[in-house]
Amino acid sequence: MRGELHAYTADGGNPIHVSPISIAANGRLEITAGNFFPDPKKVAYLSITSDSGFLAGYTRFYQPGNRVSLPMVTGAAQGWFTKVEKDGWTGIAFVNVEEATAQVSLAAFDDNGTQLAVRNMTLQPGRKYVSMVFELFPSVDVKTLRFFRFTSDKKLVGFTVSGSADGFMLDGLHSLNGYIRQR
Repeated sequence: MRGELHAYTADGGNPIHVSPISIAANGRLEITAGNFFPDPKKVAYLSITSDSGFLAGYTRFYQPGNRVSLPMVTGAAQGWFTKVEKDGWTGIAFVNVEEATAQVSLAAFDDNGTQLAVRNMTLQPGRKYVSMVFELFPSVDVKTLRFFRFTSDKKLVGFTVSGSADGFMLDGLHSLNGYIRQR
C-alpha cells in the first residue's frame, strides 16, 4: 500500500505536513506523532490517502497510567454518543471531513430518553471542534446527562474520551451510527 499521511491544525485548511507512507501487504506502520512531525504541537488531526481500500488504523490517547485507542473511521452525518462519565469528565471532538460548512445539532438525553437540551453549531470544512460535555450543555446537570446524539448535513468524525475523577480509568468511543434509532 502506498499513500500519504496529512497533518492538520484544528482550523483545517491545507495540511501543515504531508508524508509519503508505504506499508507492505499484511504489514504494520506505527507513527508516534511527537517524534514524526516537525512541529507536533500544531497537529490537531491526521488523514490518510491510500491506493488501497483495505487499510485500517487507530489513534491512541495517553494519560499517565492509562491509554485508549480509537479506530480510524470515515465519518457519518448522524451518530450517538452512548456514555457520559458520571464521576469524572467526558470530552468530545468533531472533525468536519467534507469540503463544505456543516450545520450540526447536538441533543442531550437523560436515563429515560427525555431530551434535556439542544445545541446547534456551525463547523467549517476541515475544522476540528473540541469541548468538554459540560461546556456544550451548560444548562444541564452533567450527572443527569446519560447520552447525546448529533445530526449534521455533512459527514463528521466524532468521538468522546472520558476519564474517572480518580485517574484510574480512561476510555474512548466513536459516535455510533445506525445502532440506535430514535422513536
